[in-house]
Amino acid sequence: MSTGHAYQWLTESQKANILEVFFSYEFNHYFIKLELPNGFLHFDYNYEYGSTVVSYEREKLLVEKELAKVFLDDLELILKNKKLKLGQLHMQVASNIFQEHYQGLQETLNTIFERLEEILTQRSEKLVVTQLFLYPYTVKQGISILKYLDPKELTFFGMRFYQGVEASDMENVLELVEWNRGKRIYFELLIFLITLEHLEVIKKLTSYSNTFDVISIMYLEIVDFDLKSFFPIHFRQESEKITFELEGADSEEGETVEEGFENLTLENTNVRKALENYVVLKNVLNELQLFDIQHLRKQFGDLCRVLEFRRRGVFENESPIIEFFSKIQNFISNKCNRWIIAHPYRGALPYHYGI
Repeated sequence: MSTGHAYQWLTESQKANILEVFFSYEFNHYFIKLELPNGFLHFDYNYEYGSTVVSYEREKLLVEKELAKVFLDDLELILKNKKLKLGQLHMQVASNIFQEHYQGLQETLNTIFERLEEILTQRSEKLVVTQLFLYPYTVKQGISILKYLDPKELTFFGMRFYQGVEASDMENVLELVEWNRGKRIYFELLIFLITLEHLEVIKKLTSYSNTFDVISIMYLEIVDFDLKSFFPIHFRQESEKITFELEGADSEEGETVEEGFENLTLENTNVRKALENYVVLKNVLNELQLFDIQHLRKQFGDLCRVLEFRRRGVFENESPIIEFFSKIQNFISNKCNRWIIAHPYRGALPYHYGI
């Protein structure tokens, strides 16, 4: 049985306590970043002089194997051996890929998704993940991953397509409705150019209020069209973004999100897990006074470090929890009656907590 490459440097405790997995594809370079309870681990995979160099802190390993295969060997072991819920599985593609190295993009993404599907197929049970971010080459490719995930746990699903999406492929996004089983999710989609055909599919999506809590559509260009007369429901349009907030209820199968939240023993609830869940977070904000303030402050600090890390450009911040960030900050500030960090997206240093 393979011990992997960088994976072999993890302790058994680290392997068992991976909270989130980020992985990125760049030209001749991949990396995997793992979030653990006490920080992050960062594995680098580089192509140098015909070989693959794997590095982690002071460790280095030369592997006579293709770069993508070495990276995917470690990703396989991480995902196959994951027993507990992942807060986030996040894929990133460097922006320069689309501008400078577009020619090999399709082949590379196909390789990644074929292997990813193979990895998830080999698991004895479905992977449990709260938030999923993907950069597939086609919509069908991205949607195909969902059948290996537990639909009861996913609260956020995002896909990005800088290379464009064929109208016929766009229809595949409707498979989300069948897979979802009535659990309302936050769905985010970025398409380089939105056409009228794309809008027709998006219009269909907005009719499934029992599937989607929020539908957020981002774009770089959009067809010149009267969107207000086209969509039958209210939406919010900002610069290069359209957001639909749908009203609906979860499926009657099992308890609703609100009922589930009411049944939680709040004093024993891990605040960090609540913050991972977009839908539950809305309820948390209404009941903040019931949480242990010391615990909430600690978890908020952990969240700030993650957000600052993303702000620095390693990952684009796409999480819907950002819109609730300032509300939690204000609550803690008022509760403690002392200064707490400024919002990292306003340029303040997030590492001085002041409390």
